[in-house]
Amino acid sequence: MKGLKSAFLFLLLLILFVPLRAQSPDFPLDHWVYSFLERLEAKGVLTEVFDGTRPIPRDELAAYLNALLSNPQKMARLNSVEKQEVKTLIVELREYLPRKGEGRGRLESPRLMALRRWRFLGKILPNHLYANGRNFFSYSEADFRAFLDPVLYRRGIWSHSDSASPWQANYRDSHGVTAWGLWGRRLSFFFDFRDSKIWGDKRYPKTDLYTLPGVGYANSLGSYVYFDETRAGFVFGGKHWQILVGKERNAWGPGFWGQLALSAHPTSYDEIKFQVRFSKFKFTSIAAVLRPYPEITAYSYFTGHFQRNVWAHKYLAAHRLEAFPFPRLRVGLHEVLIYGERNPELAYLNPINFYWSAEHNLGDQDNSTLGADVVWFPGWAFKVYGEIFLDDLRTGSLGTGWYGNKWALLGGVFRPDVLGIPNLDFRAEMAKIRPYVYTHRYPINVYEHFLTPLGHWAGPNSQTLNVSLTWRPSRWLVGGLAFQSWKHGANPADKNVGGDINLPHRAIDSQTVKFFEGDVENRQQTSVWIAYEWFRNFVTRLEIRRRVGKNVPLNTGSRGTVTSVDGFFSAGLNF
Repeated sequence: MKGLKSAFLFLLLLILFVPLRAQSPDFPLDHWVYSFLERLEAKGVLTEVFDGTRPIPRDELAAYLNALLSNPQKMARLNSVEKQEVKTLIVELREYLPRKGEGRGRLESPRLMALRRWRFLGKILPNHLYANGRNFFSYSEADFRAFLDPVLYRRGIWSHSDSASPWQANYRDSHGVTAWGLWGRRLSFFFDFRDSKIWGDKRYPKTDLYTLPGVGYANSLGSYVYFDETRAGFVFGGKHWQILVGKERNAWGPGFWGQLALSAHPTSYDEIKFQVRFSKFKFTSIAAVLRPYPEITAYSYFTGHFQRNVWAHKYLAAHRLEAFPFPRLRVGLHEVLIYGERNPELAYLNPINFYWSAEHNLGDQDNSTLGADVVWFPGWAFKVYGEIFLDDLRTGSLGTGWYGNKWALLGGVFRPDVLGIPNLDFRAEMAKIRPYVYTHRYPINVYEHFLTPLGHWAGPNSQTLNVSLTWRPSRWLVGGLAFQSWKHGANPADKNVGGDINLPHRAIDSQTVKFFEGDVENRQQTSVWIAYEWFRNFVTRLEIRRRVGKNVPLNTGSRGTVTSVDGFFSAGLNF
């Protein structure tokens, strides 16, 4: 562990002795600000935004917002809903924007003060609650500022299918706190804790070491499961750089419904993230700790009373360069590497090393990947994007069907204000993932965190198509229509066709593969939804879905067609 200890010692020396500038925590990956930035990019109102590397720190978002506020011509191009979103962001980012003397304060939205202005609540709320018109609780003393908000969430899903006549229900409750703050010119911090319970008609195995998609360990008690999730960390840095030490999630690439390299689907993981940002490029490097599931035993011993199993370590090393070689063209290059069953490798802790080559020099024992993405803004309020992901490649075997050429492609288009209707957005996106992508011959190196893929949720031997129309008639109301198609070649009981992320190619398997061999499953979903934000970050959502699955597994052990209709309702505060 010498390499890791040396890295922490170096970080400590930076904090204590190097003149630093206060940095800022990130905005969560599911925050609406990312969709807002994308719209303004596509319309040409904002340029050279590095939103292919998310999450984005508050100070970087404030820089984009300030560039917009400082340009009256660009502000004049915004419609009424976009101006309301700008006003909301001014409140959210006020600590990183110029003082009110430049007229910023007049744009603050009175809607955000709704709780305190309601006659009944205004009389009973203590003075320190919602005192700043934004946070439930805020504290300031000398050079220290902290902000805290409660997290509350209730979700219900009711489903009726032709394979089960009665309606089946599934519920989720979550509660917790989310906080962030600044400490002088050296540090900022963030903390987000959520405790959740899922229960309903579905039955779960009775075990302590259980996991769900997008979740870490959960306690499963048959009729329900409960689990907790945490994001927390410290951030410090200088004018053009910052370092995050904490537990966080990441999403790399232009995809909206999924990313090929690092996606938003897994739960958070412990990491050290180093970022450098200039006007034309942004560089990010991550060293993180992952968890295999099921756990892999490195060694075990008997204590005289108990059998002690020591689990193997699993790590992630990744870096990404995002740049604008031309004003309307953004290019991203990335490497992501998974390794484990040993101490951290210094070669992988080096943020500017070429991991693909380093992995070969270390004996070709790890799972190294690389990829590239491109985003083009041709004008006419239009965005075109694409991504390629290379898990493994032998150029001499291209076109032969060799199983080891493991690659994935993603592409899409985005058009705001389609048909000339303000705030009506159209998007279409397709992903194609070849068999055996994300798999590895050593279980420790599978491209997962717990049981959730780090990359695209569809997994290997799959193809997805998503199309949506979204309309936001006001800052507070949004709704839409969406269609999703997922085609997947699943492994039959007697054959490996590369459709399972946890089953790599074996010596007994064919040397060549084709897309959608095996049991071809087709799932389609059509949905209509509407959401309303009653006051800051309190959102209710209603959705109706119709799902059709062809050749999908049935409870009887066979395969068939299932049609279901789902009703979804949620209410969340700061969730």
